[in-house]
Amino acid sequence: MPESNSGSSLVIRGVILIPAIITLGITLLRLAGELAHWSPRFFSPEAGGGFAIIGISWLPFLFGP
Repeated sequence: MPESNSGSSLVIRGVILIPAIITLGITLLRLAGELAHWSPRFFSPEAGGGFAIIGISWLPFLFGP
């Protein structure tokens, strides 16, 4: 009988799902900050976040490795 891969597929799902949820949350927070014209220091309207504190440009450094 073939072995079940449910354990490894569960791990792979978590490795993909957790960063995806965090990225979505950061993106929605950034969108709200830009639309409400909150501080550009935290929510820069530049592409990629312009190295703002709340931006998506630092996410590859967090999730890349």
